[in-house]
Order: sequence, then structure tokens, then C-alpha cells
Amino acid sequence: MEHTERPRAHRHQRDGHAAGRRPDLRAGERLLLALQAHAGNQAVQRIVGRESRPVVQRATGLAADVGGFVGGLAGVFQGWDAPGADAGTRRKALYTAINDQLRQLDVPKVDLLPGLTATGGSVLGTFKPDLWIMDISFDLLKEPTLDVTRRAKLADTVLHESRHAEQFFRVARLLCTREHAADLRKKKRERRDAPAIAAAVSAAIGMDVGVVTTAQQQGARLSGEEEAEADAWSQSIPFNAVAHAELEKASTAWQATCLDVRTFEGDLALAPKRPDQPQMPVAGGRFQDRFKELKKRFDVTFVQYGQAYKAYQLGLSFEADAWRTGQEAHATVAGHSPADLDTKLTALRAPWDRRFATWKSELFTAPPRPHRDLTTVRQLVQRHPVPAELEQLPEGIDPVP
Repeated sequence: MEHTERPRAHRHQRDGHAAGRRPDLRAGERLLLALQAHAGNQAVQRIVGRESRPVVQRATGLAADVGGFVGGLAGVFQGWDAPGADAGTRRKALYTAINDQLRQLDVPKVDLLPGLTATGGSVLGTFKPDLWIMDISFDLLKEPTLDVTRRAKLADTVLHESRHAEQFFRVARLLCTREHAADLRKKKRERRDAPAIAAAVSAAIGMDVGVVTTAQQQGARLSGEEEAEADAWSQSIPFNAVAHAELEKASTAWQATCLDVRTFEGDLALAPKRPDQPQMPVAGGRFQDRFKELKKRFDVTFVQYGQAYKAYQLGLSFEADAWRTGQEAHATVAGHSPADLDTKLTALRAPWDRRFATWKSELFTAPPRPHRDLTTVRQLVQRHPVPAELEQLPEGIDPVP
């Protein structure tokens, strides 16, 4: 549950399935089967295709008043570059704005601890339900000013992660009520007390047990739409760790290929070149073979990375909902929607494709044939006259037998 400007993967620290077990399958099969279990075969097919889109449900909670949430950030933006403002004052302002919105939904306060986890670079924020904290990039908080683009990205990130807090709390309310109802159908000696139920729900969804206890006390007084959403989220949350693991695996493989591309680039630049073709290495055949193998591996690992990211962002209903909600905040601030995932992936790949195109042109384009003027050609022909025996005989004379 992390929010990035562009696709990037980090390790998630929670365990996998609700029952505390993970099937003994290969990684790729595990992810697909997990998604098939809760979404079905057709949904999984859409996830790995370009037509994949999240399922839109009726807005509830924070998603029902995106404008109000963004309005609550107005004071944060106004005071961002005020005299004496620093990362600490901005953190406090964000903390207040976030929890003012969550309090209206009876969601417990979320601590805001910048720089605690994996934020930085392109990762602007994460939410950790097991610790009940939100992490916003400390580098972002240190920026002296924010233009409209950065404001839009911050609003997107903050609402995205706040939506996760709302999701987990609502799911905990629903599951605690269901667990209690299920226990009532058991024999009295087999029933669990409230702390045991809270601990079971906490382990199932990787959530702070104290916050689960608060959710348990509130009960599941939910509208039909709220319960339907919570039910869908409860089915996808246990697969979050699996999706993150596959995303990290795919990202690691692709980043390793990118490193090899940079190594190839350095080797090609330093290799001795042919005097008649300044761009072609003397060992041209060896570099051609390396190029073909590297290009093939890059294509495969990038496709796998894109598919894993789609499975994470669009295949898990709670992630798809948070991304959609955050993007509405982005559009509210910036006046336009952010780029979709396919566009981001295309932009991420573009500079690498330009490198490969340049190297292909240099390594596989034959050198131009040397120019020879007509005078030189005639001189060469005159140096090699046709032998007498091959000259054509005058007409009417037969060759000597």
C-alpha cells in the first residue's frame, strides 16, 4: 500500500493469507491463482491486458467527498512557504488535516511519521496498517515551495493512504461482527471472547490489534454500499502480500536488466572501433550477440513488471479503489486527471527504447559503399582489355575448328 509518482516496488512486511498459510506454489502461479480465487478468470485476463480498469462502485466515505478532503488541505498548502515553515510544521499541519477527515468517519487517528519506512525518490507515501501509521516522503516535506503539480501529487498521495486507513478499519468492523456471529453458532465452550476475536482479525488482515479492538467496539453498523465495499476489500486484502512479492520480484528482475544495459553502454563506448566505421567496434559480432540477448531479456522483464504492477494496482479491489480516489484528488487540484498506468509504463520505457534503437542502428547498419568517380572506373576497364580470342568475330566468318 504505497503511493508512487511512477511504478516502483518495495517489500511489504505483512504475511499472506487470512488463515496464516500460503499454498506451496511457484510465485507466478501463486499470484494468478490468488487473484482467480477472488476475482475470477475473466477478471484476471483483464488485469494482464491493456483493457484492465478498476470496477467502479458507488462512492462512500472519503471517496464520497473528495472535494471536502482537498479543501481540508488548503491550510496546509497556504502555510507551506510561510515564514518559519519547515518539514516539522508541515507534518503537523498534514497530520491535523488528515485526522480531521478520518474523525468524521469515526476512524482512529493515524500517526504521521515521515521517513520511517520506504518513502523517498518516486515513492511519496505508504500506509502501514500493522503499525497504524502513514509515512509521507520527508524529502517532499522539506521542499520550500510546491507548484500546482506537486500539490496535486501530495493531495493524491494523502487521500490514497487515508482511504487505506478507512478501508482497513471498515473491514475490521465487518470481520469482527462476522466472527462473533459465527461463534454464536458454536457450542458455548468453543466460543472465543472479544480479545481472541480481535486478535484473529488482526492476524488475518495484518492490522494493529488495538485499532481492531476499537473497530470491534463500534460494530458493523454499515449501509448496504459500505458493507458491499468492505466485503470486497476483505477478500482482496489477504492477497496484498502475494501481489507485493510478485511486484518486487518482477521489479528486481527488470532493474537487474537495466543495470546490464548500462554496463553494455559503457563497454560499447570504450571498445576499439573500426577505422572505416567509427561507430562499429572491432569485435562487432560479439557486441551484436550481446545486444540481441540483452534486448530480448529487457522486453521480457519489462512486460512481466508491467503485468505485476497491473495485478497489484488494478487486480486488488482495495488498491484499485484507493488509486481511483487519490486520482480524483489529483484532478481536483490540478484541473486534469493524472496519467493512467499504461501511459506511465510507456513513459518509463521510452528512454530505454531510444538507447536500443541507437545501438541497433550502429551495430547492424552496413557501412556505405565507397564512392568511385566515372574516370577511375574507365581507367580500370582500360587496364584490362578483352583478350583477342574473346573478341567478337566479324559477321560471316566462322570460328576456326
